[in-house]
Amino acid sequence: MASPCCPRFSPLPAGPAEWGLPSRLPTSFSVRGLVLKCNVEQERETGNGRSGVSFKGAHNQWVQDTLTEISVWLEKHPREVVPLACRNFQGLSTDLHKYLVTCIQNIFGDMLCPRGKICPFPEVPTLHLLWARSQKVIIFYEVEDTVSQHRELSPGVCYWWGNKVKVQELIRYLEGMKSCSRPGGLFVAGINLTENLEYILVHPCESLQKMTVPEVPYLSTWVRAQCPGPGSRCTNVIAGDFIGTDSFVSDVIRLNEKLLWC
Repeated sequence: MASPCCPRFSPLPAGPAEWGLPSRLPTSFSVRGLVLKCNVEQERETGNGRSGVSFKGAHNQWVQDTLTEISVWLEKHPREVVPLACRNFQGLSTDLHKYLVTCIQNIFGDMLCPRGKICPFPEVPTLHLLWARSQKVIIFYEVEDTVSQHRELSPGVCYWWGNKVKVQELIRYLEGMKSCSRPGGLFVAGINLTENLEYILVHPCESLQKMTVPEVPYLSTWVRAQCPGPGSRCTNVIAGDFIGTDSFVSDVIRLNEKLLWC
């Protein structure tokens, strides 16, 4: 998979309290030719005081409901492959890790791509091999101990997260990472702007959406200039926020056409 694309979040309704809320990802997917990465993180609020696990972007929704919806969507789209990145597990108990893995196993079953089984370089399976085996889900799990116990899980992928408020600084960070050569296997170049405390204090009534959307055209220009493939400066997975506001999805899919010129 030379250049899969990963839309991460869609916008929340605007409001003063938005800085404290996770973005919400719609789970009714309708995009073809797209590989979707989603994050799993510890639930911030369950509404009933219980600790739990949430699918990042599905606020106050239990993880199995969202994973089930992805499974149903995949049944209807046999040519799609979905890498799911499970990460941000700070404070998650051993029992909840077991619960999450059990949900993944029960919901996806034979759709899961076991590591080390489908090709000599299991971290970079080809689409043709996945299609031939009807394996549609690759699980990247951030906890090594859990990965070692389950062949359905693969180690977490590298994420280039700039942690920048200004788009120009984010682009400089990404270009700097490219100049240091890409990691082996799948990795994520994040075009995600990130608020900091100073920005929030100066803009208390804004939101991540209001900060990001005006910069989407600038970010899209960077996306369109990328090249897929195995080269040292090539991108692999691109992740962005509020991707429904611009041509991000079609831009990334169109990057694959550059492979035809090689």
